Amino acid sequence: MANLNTMKKAQSKYTVLLVLLFIIVSCSTQKLDLKRIELNSKSHAINVIIRDYYNSSSKYINKYNVFEIQKEKLSDEYYVFSVYPRINYLRVNKELIVGSYPEKFPTNFKINKKKLFLWNDPEKALGNELLQEMDEYEILDSIDYRHEVGIYYYDWESNRMIGLERRPMIIDEGIYSTYYVICKNDIKKFKKKKSTGISSIKELRLPKCD
Repeated sequence: MANLNTMKKAQSKYTVLLVLLFIIVSCSTQKLDLKRIELNSKSHAINVIIRDYYNSSSKYINKYNVFEIQKEKLSDEYYVFSVYPRINYLRVNKELIVGSYPEKFPTNFKINKKKLFLWNDPEKALGNELLQEMDEYEILDSIDYRHEVGIYYYDWESNRMIGLERRPMIIDEGIYSTYYVICKNDIKKFKKKKSTGISSIKELRLPKCD
């Protein structure tokens, strides 16, 4: 009888140890999964794009100082972005308020070796720091805002006569974008293609994701 009780106690201890071991392994696995998700996040993917674009696009890097990154809605299975030189000014108006979340205006940035990369981040509000960087790189056109608040004349012809008019829109059909297709589960794996326009994911090279 004593031996039976001893065996039951031993089995109980083993059961507790196994449960504890299972909990520890489960917690470790969850932490690793969370770390993997974080490392393969969209923001980290953009950092990969910036580094690669800077190192592989000397033609534009040597000529331009500002670049825009745009998320392409071509696939749910991959991160798909395009990168291109920003040759036109970004117009500011009264709707662009610090702290707001504009859909068609950059809200995030990174400077890589004196080159400014801009993109719209739906999770980040428009901030003063970004606007100051844009102003320093001289890509902001505020004449619409000044007209709206009455700093300039109400008719555009009067503004034009004194040299206060909108910056001209530059159209350069020779400028291409570099399209990046990146694995969501491993952002080190990606393919890219230079093009003046892509309308389908089928037109792009796809990386092999695990």
